[in-house]
Amino acid sequence: TAYGYLESYSMPFVNVPAIFTTAIAISLVPSVSASLAKADFEGIRNKAFAALRISGLIGVPSAVGLLVLAPEIPALFWNAPEAGPVLASVSFVALFLGLQQVSAAVLQGIGRPWIPMMNLMVGALVKLILTWVLTGVPTLGVLGAGVASVVAFTVAVSLNFVALTQRIGWFNVGRMFWRPVVGAGFMALGVRLSVNFLSGHLGTLAGVAGGLVFGVAIYGILILLIGGIRRSDLLMIPRVGERLAAGLQASRLLRD
Repeated sequence: TAYGYLESYSMPFVNVPAIFTTAIAISLVPSVSASLAKADFEGIRNKAFAALRISGLIGVPSAVGLLVLAPEIPALFWNAPEAGPVLASVSFVALFLGLQQVSAAVLQGIGRPWIPMMNLMVGALVKLILTWVLTGVPTLGVLGAGVASVVAFTVAVSLNFVALTQRIGWFNVGRMFWRPVVGAGFMALGVRLSVNFLSGHLGTLAGVAGGLVFGVAIYGILILLIGGIRRSDLLMIPRVGERLAAGLQASRLLRD
């Protein structure tokens, strides 16, 4: 039952943001390779920085949103509120999985595909050890497996960042992620307050739906106001990026 809470009730939601980061990673490999062929190392650095920023813009609010809505989501979908803590324990995999995909794509693009593979294997070993240890703690149980997953991806991402720093220069992580963190913080407060209010008056379904709409609006507006999204960022998103950029530029909400 506990394993079902983790694999069937929690991981499908955690994997949703990976749909977008996978698309970014796939388009990034040939783009970085093309810059490498021209010896355009500044171009590689700019593309890597932009792709990681976009991954953060997607992953941070996704992880925070899952954490905030963890009590409601399993109850709403499967009438299993007891799965809420399990979803909360793995929520930040949504962030670190995306960062791992994008950082691995940059390393593949510069001709070092074995580095992210080895780093992911190190992360898998960490996950194996932590899962064995933490799930044996009676007060944790399956929550330990969730924590182990978060730590494993954090380790893999950190090792990828070290490898990128050694090959294309230092990444200012604070500059890369402070805007999504600020936006997600205000989003979390808005979501929690709106869900509590709407659920009390209209039911859980309306509360979660209204909270999601309100949270997306808060996050999007804040990110645009503090300059978290640039035209070059949107253009890296396949298919819809160019149209989004054109629409936001027409509204004067987008930085060049």
